[in-house]
Amino acid sequence: LGTSLLRFLRLGLLIGIFSLLNFVGFTQLDEVKSLIGPTVSIDWGHRFLSNPLDIESSALKDLKNESEFGAIGYSYGAHFTHFPSPKVAFSIGAKQTVRGYDGHGPITNQGVQSTDANVRNFYYYNFLDIPIGVHYYIHQAATSYFVGINTTYARLNKIEHRSVIQQGGITSDTSVDVPVSSFEQHNLFLSISGGLQYVRGERFIFRFEPFVGAVVNSVRKEPFKEHLYSVGLQLGVLYVLK
Repeated sequence: LGTSLLRFLRLGLLIGIFSLLNFVGFTQLDEVKSLIGPTVSIDWGHRFLSNPLDIESSALKDLKNESEFGAIGYSYGAHFTHFPSPKVAFSIGAKQTVRGYDGHGPITNQGVQSTDANVRNFYYYNFLDIPIGVHYYIHQAATSYFVGINTTYARLNKIEHRSVIQQGGITSDTSVDVPVSSFEQHNLFLSISGGLQYVRGERFIFRFEPFVGAVVNSVRKEPFKEHLYSVGLQLGVLYVLK
């Protein structure tokens, strides 16, 4: 995770640098036909649990409510956007995405809780995302506003479980890969968004895009259903292809 986060921060810095370029001049949006460029996002995510057989459903809900919390996720990749008309744009991209959740609680030994030990669990779901979306532009100027909807094919590559245990003043930090045989490899993530973009110079567009979305299918095969959801902000610097 550390290496992926470092790549994410580097890409964010690159986008910040690009956003400072070409502050002279202005490209009319209705003159733009295609855009391409890097994107990064950061979000807050969690999971929704359900049990279709209603077996110990109350215990399952109590476990989630008492010991699980939302987690910070992120993505980095690239997008291509095409404008068939001045107000409508279609986009496709590819990105690496991390979604997940956190949990914590006391350590138990044969049903007895330890009084001086605590464990913090982090679950990271690593996806390869292929988003396909459409945006509608409400207002077009140097600052433009839009709404959008995206359908994303999300291929689950791996799940990482990190445990941080504190006991007797000693902290241990371990990470292991969770077997994905009990999880769906092919998933569908739907999201809606709305945002704005700035035209900077003749070649660059800087885009802010808040979004909310969820994996519509259960990422877990059994013994219960699990749906990941997230709320976040995607940033992009897009190069104008005339």
